[in-house]
Amino acid sequence: MLTRHTTRTSYQHLEKVVRSTLSLMHDMDVALRAGRRMRVTSYGMYGYALLSSANFIDVSMVNNKYILSGSPFCQAPMILQGNGGYCTLTPRQWTDPADMAYRFSVEFALAAHLSVCRDVTGGKFRFSRVELAYPRPSYGRAYEEILECPVSFDQEDNIYWFEAPGVQDPLPFADVRTNAMVLEICEKLLSELNVSGGIAADVRELLVEYVGHFPDLEGVAAELGMHPRALRRRLTNEDTSFRELLRDVRMRLAVEYLRKTELTNEEISCRLGYSDAANFRHAFKRWTGCSPSEYRGMDSSES
Repeated sequence: MLTRHTTRTSYQHLEKVVRSTLSLMHDMDVALRAGRRMRVTSYGMYGYALLSSANFIDVSMVNNKYILSGSPFCQAPMILQGNGGYCTLTPRQWTDPADMAYRFSVEFALAAHLSVCRDVTGGKFRFSRVELAYPRPSYGRAYEEILECPVSFDQEDNIYWFEAPGVQDPLPFADVRTNAMVLEICEKLLSELNVSGGIAADVRELLVEYVGHFPDLEGVAAELGMHPRALRRRLTNEDTSFRELLRDVRMRLAVEYLRKTELTNEEISCRLGYSDAANFRHAFKRWTGCSPSEYRGMDSSES
């Protein structure tokens, strides 16, 4: 079944594979080594979307929007800052840092991110440091050897800081036509995941319906016929939050407006529910590492 591209696996399958691996493995750094062997093409259409992106700014946008369609282990929002940035890894399936499966998922995701981003940039990517939310294991030295950077343990979150020189420079395998095609497929995959994604998909759909005057969590809960506390709990069970969903909807809409319309920053900020254009510009720069005008300029130059 695994040889068929149509086969879908569940989180229950993932749980069983990870637990079985943990019970059988002799080399404790197996997740790090397995992640490091991953290639960008191992991730199907999601991988090709990364590989064909115009620049690393677009890579981060693809990662933030479509990672669920290609990588099941961790949520991994990537924030750009100058010629680098940081990424926070939060396991989707496991919440306790003391759980071996939690550590396994973080290790695999860390090493895979390093390998894939090097593929995409032609080697112009490296970790500058890593912080992890669990104690240093007995094989702690393997982290520094495989990730090739300083690693700190017993921290608040799982975060890696990275360097990616020339985030606006064209990438080696950039291709506008291929990218458009695979992004369309990724969108379809994401929609399929959202159909089975439960309450988060319902919240996204409601937020899109109320563009320009987004309801707060209490308003969305009322629309869904739920108590706000119950909605918050169900979103937590799906490894997300109302704040994250609102940010995601705003980011996606902003990109669509900038790419496909001639709306001004003031008009876009109003449609996205910001009090003024300055707040929208600051938010967009946090998401992408560049201003709305810079992003629109890059997109128009590509077309």
